[in-house]
Amino acid sequence: MKVVVAFLLLGAISLASEIYMLNFQMHTLSDKNKVVDLNSFKGKYLFLTFIKGDCEWCEKQLKAFNTLLKSEHSQEIQVVAATLGEDTKLLKAKTKEAEFPVLSASQELVTSIGGVEMTPYTLISDKKGNFQTKILGYQSADQIESIIHTLEGR
Repeated sequence: MKVVVAFLLLGAISLASEIYMLNFQMHTLSDKNKVVDLNSFKGKYLFLTFIKGDCEWCEKQLKAFNTLLKSEHSQEIQVVAATLGEDTKLLKAKTKEAEFPVLSASQELVTSIGGVEMTPYTLISDKKGNFQTKILGYQSADQIESIIHTLEGR
């Protein structure tokens, strides 16, 4: 498991080590008039996961994050789902069980990270908002917990 985590961490550094992930604001999926500033999550590891309504693995990823938020790490992480696509009715249905903010991904954010390669696609920042790594595809709650331990230096 540690080899996989190390590979994920090393392989991601070239993505955008200069990205400060807290520079973005996005509208909530439920209310387009409400804006969430990612800077409000400073002090926690930010897991920004991009999802689409027609992605079955995205639904599983959201459930894994819900499980993780019930663990010992709940106070040190912040999960944010950033939706891609226009089918808000489907997205709302798929994300209704999410225990974290579900936002509409801004084009500015998607462009600044070089696009979204696939979904689910998760970017992780340190507690200061600096990009640390990315996850391509689904990861279980246990696998994400291993990544948190790696970030903490355990």
